[in-house]
Amino acid sequence: MPPEVRQSLISALLKHLPEPSSPVVLVARPDQPRPTPIRTNGHRPSVSVQAYNPSVAFILEISTILASRDAASLNLLGESVADALQNVVRDAANVHVLVLSRAVLYLMHLMNACQVWQDHSLFKTPVILHTISGFDQVVLEQVAQSVLGGLSLCIQQRTPLKHEIINTPDFWLILKNLHLAQSAAQAVFDIVQSIVTSEPIAVSADNFVAIVSLLDNFATAGSIGASVEQQSARRQQPPPPRDKRSPRHAESATDTTSPYDKDVVIRGYKAVVLTSQLIQRVPKLIEQSHLEFEEAWMTYWSLVFQKLQAQCLNPCRKIRRQACSSLQNALLSPQLSPASDEQWALIFRTVLFGLISRLLKPEIYQTDPVGMNETRLQAANLLCRTFLHHLPLLCQRDDLLELWLRILDIMDRLMHSGQGDSLEEAVPESLKNILLVMADSGVLLTPQPGTQSSELFAETRKRVDRFLPHLMNEIFPQVMEPENEATDPTSDADGSSMAPSISQSEQHGNTGSKGPPTSDERDEDAKIESHQEESAPR
Repeated sequence: MPPEVRQSLISALLKHLPEPSSPVVLVARPDQPRPTPIRTNGHRPSVSVQAYNPSVAFILEISTILASRDAASLNLLGESVADALQNVVRDAANVHVLVLSRAVLYLMHLMNACQVWQDHSLFKTPVILHTISGFDQVVLEQVAQSVLGGLSLCIQQRTPLKHEIINTPDFWLILKNLHLAQSAAQAVFDIVQSIVTSEPIAVSADNFVAIVSLLDNFATAGSIGASVEQQSARRQQPPPPRDKRSPRHAESATDTTSPYDKDVVIRGYKAVVLTSQLIQRVPKLIEQSHLEFEEAWMTYWSLVFQKLQAQCLNPCRKIRRQACSSLQNALLSPQLSPASDEQWALIFRTVLFGLISRLLKPEIYQTDPVGMNETRLQAANLLCRTFLHHLPLLCQRDDLLELWLRILDIMDRLMHSGQGDSLEEAVPESLKNILLVMADSGVLLTPQPGTQSSELFAETRKRVDRFLPHLMNEIFPQVMEPENEATDPTSDADGSSMAPSISQSEQHGNTGSKGPPTSDERDEDAKIESHQEESAPR
C-alpha cells in the first residue's frame, strides 16, 4: 500500500474515534499515592462502567501497526496516531477499561518505535508517565498488565528513552502504586530487578532513592512470612503425650499459606539482596553528586542504613537474617570511610545503638519470640565487628572512651535481657576478643607494676566488673587490683553502688522478654530515636 493511501486510510479511520471529553491539564501530585476513597458503608466506590466499543480498539490497533512499520510511515502517520492514542489515555475516566488498556499498550509500542527509528519529536515521555500515574488506583490496577508490559518493552535496550523513563519520578510512582497489586507485583519487581542488575549500570542519583525505597516496600510486604515460619516451628514440635490432638489443633497445624504469600516472601528476600548490591554504587554516587561531600555521604549512606536497619526488625526471620548480613556488608565496606562527628554518630548511635535498643523492646521481641534472640546475637556481633573494624580510626578520636563505655552499657543490657544462655555466653567471648585486640594494638595500655592505670583501662575495668567481675582478671592476670578498690566490684571508692539500675531490674526474676526499662534507659532510647528522626533522609 503506497504511503499516501495509508495516510488517507488512517485519517479516515481516526475521524471515527469519539471526541475526548477531558481537557489537557497537568496537575502536580505528591510523591505518596493517594488513598483509595472509601464509602461510608465500608465498600470501595465503584468505577463508572463505560460501554465497550470494539471499533475504537480496532482503529487504534490498525493505526499503530501501520504507523510503526518503518521510518517513512512513522514520519507520515506518527503524529496523528500519537495524538489519538494520547487523547484516549487522557480521557481514562470516560473510556472502557479494555479500550484504555489497549490504548496504553499501543502508545508504549509507538514510543518504542520512535526510539527504534530515531524519531524523538512525537512524544514527551514525562507527560505520558504523568498522565498514567494519575489514573484512579482501581483503573490503574485493571490496566496494569498493559502498562507494565509497555514499560518493560521501552526499557529493554540501552537507549535515551530508557534513560528518560527510569529517571522520571512518575515512572517510580506508577511502580509504587502497583507493587502490592496481586496481578502486578511480580512484573513490578522484575522491572526494578532489571534496572538494578543491568549492564551498563542504570542506577543514578536521580533514581537511587526511589529504587531503595521501592525495594524496602517489597521487603516490608514480606513480613507476612512470619506467620508461616511460626506455624512451621509449631508443627515441628512433638504433640502433647497425654492424648491425641483435637481436630481443632490438627487444623491449626495445617499449612494454609497461599502461593501468592510465598511469592511475596521471596520477593521481600530478593529485595534485601538487591539493596545490598546497591551498596557498591554509593561511593560512585557520592563522587558524582553536586552536593558537598559530607552532605552527599549522609544522604546516600543514611538511606541505605535506615532501610536495612528497618528490615533487621522485620518479623519474617528469613528477611531479617539477610538484612543483618547486608547491614554488616555496608558497615564494613572499605568505601565507607567515616570522618566527621555526624558520620560516626550515624554509624554507632543511630544505626547500631538504635537497632539494639529497638531489638530489646518487648513489642519487637513478640513479633518472633523464637527467632528474635538470634537477631539480638547477630546485632551484638555486628556491633563488636564494626567497632574493631574502625578501631584504627576511632583510637585517634577524643570521644573513644565515651563510645567504648556506651558499647559496654549495650553489651550489659544484651547479656541481661533474659533470653537464654546464648547471649550470656556470647557477650563475654565478644568482649574478651575486643579487649585482647585493643591491648595488642596498643589502644588499651595495661598498667605496669608501680604505675597508675590509664583512664581508658581504669574506666574499662570499672565498667566491665559491674556485670563480668572476673573477666578483666582472666584477661590481664598480671595487673593487680588497686589497693583502694573495695572487694565488691560494684562499689566505688566511697562505698556507693556503681551497678546500673538496669542490671538490678533485669536480674531479678527476668525469664521472659526484657523487663520494664529504667528511667535512664528510657531517656537514652528517646535520645537515640530522636537522633534517628533527625538523620533520616528527607
